[in-house]
Amino acid sequence: MNRRISWTLGLAGLVVIGALSSGAQNAAAQATGCSDSALRGTYAIQMQGTRPVPPGSGGGTESVIGVVTRTYDGQGGFTQVDNVKGSVTGITLDRPGFGTYQVTSDCSGVVEIQPAPGVTVTEKIVILEGGAEVWAITSAPAAIMITAKHKRIGTTGPGIIAPAIPCVGVDPFVSIPGLLGECINGGWVPRQR
Repeated sequence: MNRRISWTLGLAGLVVIGALSSGAQNAAAQATGCSDSALRGTYAIQMQGTRPVPPGSGGGTESVIGVVTRTYDGQGGFTQVDNVKGSVTGITLDRPGFGTYQVTSDCSGVVEIQPAPGVTVTEKIVILEGGAEVWAITSAPAAIMITAKHKRIGTTGPGIIAPAIPCVGVDPFVSIPGLLGECINGGWVPRQR
């Protein structure tokens, strides 16, 4: 009888250990899976690096630093306001911008920023700690060598998006192929057409 009780307890222990192990593996798999919804809310960004000096400003390369607030909508779009200072070109204050992003299941992704009409900058990103932090490098244009770290400073509730570009005048996204602006809570939010 003692053997039967020991065998039953041993089998029960193995079943419990197996269930716990399986649960831990499932939790780990869920924790590492990412999608566009991993980026939702407002992030503070600090950036630094080098970039070409625009024609008419002396040519060559300049050091650049900046801070940005960027609001991701959790659906592949964002708006931002940046403050960037170049060692040759000086400072640009409170410049609005917008763009799109795509996140893969391994928590890496691509961001395309439209800091000015006709200008596109591409970043490669890695999402850390469930979206609490993002590391980025500029991948195009090749002459721009900038790294950036994002830290979430606020999140948005379902359907609530903190605006970065006020809804005044014409939709700022209408001239961008594939995008259309939507005025939500007083701010323009880019959407896929």
